[in-house]
Amino acid sequence: MKRMQDGRSSLPLQVTVIILVIAGLAGVLFLPQLLQNTPPTSRILPTAPECDLNSLPHCLATDGTSSITINFSDNNFHSMKPIPVEIQLGSLSADQVMIDMQGQDMYMGLNQVMLKPSSTQVGLWVGEITLAVCTTGEMMWKTSVITQKGSDKTQADFYFNAR
Repeated sequence: MKRMQDGRSSLPLQVTVIILVIAGLAGVLFLPQLLQNTPPTSRILPTAPECDLNSLPHCLATDGTSSITINFSDNNFHSMKPIPVEIQLGSLSADQVMIDMQGQDMYMGLNQVMLKPSSTQVGLWVGEITLAVCTTGEMMWKTSVITQKGSDKTQADFYFNAR
């Protein structure tokens, strides 16, 4: 009974109460921020199986609800020659659209191009890409079209060979 009077046995209880009060205050302060910040979504649209940019001027990637179409006015791809490109967004809306070019079998450096929205057609984004020189003569290129709306990203990957 003497231990209760000098406060030694109630010390662990006091420490526990203080920790719970601090945790409760932290929860009240930070929980609203955690609930508001929803994580960004990211998805990849599958490319149509018959897509061959070396023989077709355009290819489609879709998941049934959204689509991205890439269109090259000239599918005779050569290094160091500007290549006009158009991206048509189906039901997607975007704040920005970027193309990321990567060599499939060899690192060819950073090659990213921001596209501009068309002033005449909704959902159309336009720009130009230029391929780096490949020392092996021919290279398979992976062309990723990446759209962003707020924190949500959608990507579609297309492939072609270039000399």
